[in-house]
Amino acid sequence: SSSDEYELALPVDWQVVTKQRLIPLPDALFEQYDLLECRCFMGLFPEIKRAWITVDHRLFLWNYEEESDFYSFDDQEQIIVSVALVKPKPGVFVDAIKHVLVVATPLEVFLLGVGYDAGKVAGVRGSGSGGEVSLFATQLSVPADGVAMTSICGTADGRVFMSGNDGALYEFAYQSEDGWLTKKAKKINLTSTIASYFLPTFFAAKREQAALSMVVDDVRRLLYVLLQDGSIKVVWLGASGAEFLLAHHHRSIATTAGLLCSQFNEGFSDGGPVLEIASMHVIPFSESRTLSLVVVTGSGCRLYFSTVPRSQRYYETSAMPSQPAGRQPEVFEL
Repeated sequence: SSSDEYELALPVDWQVVTKQRLIPLPDALFEQYDLLECRCFMGLFPEIKRAWITVDHRLFLWNYEEESDFYSFDDQEQIIVSVALVKPKPGVFVDAIKHVLVVATPLEVFLLGVGYDAGKVAGVRGSGSGGEVSLFATQLSVPADGVAMTSICGTADGRVFMSGNDGALYEFAYQSEDGWLTKKAKKINLTSTIASYFLPTFFAAKREQAALSMVVDDVRRLLYVLLQDGSIKVVWLGASGAEFLLAHHHRSIATTAGLLCSQFNEGFSDGGPVLEIASMHVIPFSESRTLSLVVVTGSGCRLYFSTVPRSQRYYETSAMPSQPAGRQPEVFEL
């Protein structure tokens, strides 16, 4: 019932992680980095076995499996502030596009189609390492209106969510063709109220905390949003995945964790609990029917959250449903 019951049973010199392979970055990347003027970001797209790097307005994709295939995209002039690889919406693109690359700049957010052939490398089929990647222009874009998108994520059925540095959450909605009253692509503010469009700026409510990161649980139909103040919002996407309803907002994670485990408070400053959350990770329903999210703190602690009431969590048996309930979660507890 309490984390105090755990103790370290392993030898002090036990090596948890061992280095298996060191992959050096290509020289061509360092040459581009020397030209940096404003911003540089980087990360991994394991779905297509590529590392991505942005240097100002240029985007680079590198095959880290083959340590080759250095691809450059520089067809626009705005500084790139965020990128994400998401699933395409069914029926919008040709079959060759397996993923969609979302690229955000302060001026606009646009989509690139990504074709990926896992069995083809440098024109040779069957090698199975890294695959071949092709980018396609989609002509789908929405204005950013000076808002820098700090985090972007997508659902399995093609919805694209974006968090802005203005504290708002947006959706990049797109379809195959323009409709009579609808555009082919549009940006929807999911967190603003109707009144905010008519009230003067000095009457506007206090700006929300900007989101640091977001993760989607496609099975449970949930969107988790980590805010700058260390709190987490849980958004229910509806049984069909087409809704957007704020279900919970956990603002006292540090305090709750300190009550469960007294050692958790040791790293806090004298001025009070200051929780630094490094990352969030969805726990698949196949792995646990009661726990849905694990949060890793900056000090390495793992905090497990559940959307199942506490009274039910201690009786996780085969008698429980084999699928999520399909309704808005009742709780969000540590």
